[in-house]
Amino acid sequence: MLEECPHCYTAVIPSAHGECPSCRKNFHDRAGTDPTRTALHVSEARALPPYCHGCDAPTDRFVDVIAKVPGYGSRANLGSWLLLYYAILSLFAPFIGLFSVAGDDAERGRSGERFKVSLPQCAACGAAGRPRPVRIDRERGLLTFIVHVSFKKRIEGA
Repeated sequence: MLEECPHCYTAVIPSAHGECPSCRKNFHDRAGTDPTRTALHVSEARALPPYCHGCDAPTDRFVDVIAKVPGYGSRANLGSWLLLYYAILSLFAPFIGLFSVAGDDAERGRSGERFKVSLPQCAACGAAGRPRPVRIDRERGLLTFIVHVSFKKRIEGA
């Protein structure tokens, strides 16, 4: 059965020795952990209640969190793609008219993805900084944030 690690907030099956396979910390050792925190997976379409994600206090202040994920055609790996392109081009130059080497990845939005979530945050928690996702699941379109357990219970109860 999946359990949330108190150290890295990842849903895991602990080893027989109680070790988290994600962060390698002792699953049963709660020293240095915050029992008021938990992971919450949020999609762009999810409407969140007007309570601060950090302390669960009522608030009408929402902060836009934008996470950008580089895609297949991003500049982060442009050199690799160019090298592959020229290798294929040199091998198949005589047959270049028979097929198209240039894909339509840019038209499909593969140059990168952008996720936007409006997260409630009170002014007191906002003084500590903007919320940042700890994980991004691009396949399911989810951003994972560390939130107050009461805030998560409000969402799960709704």
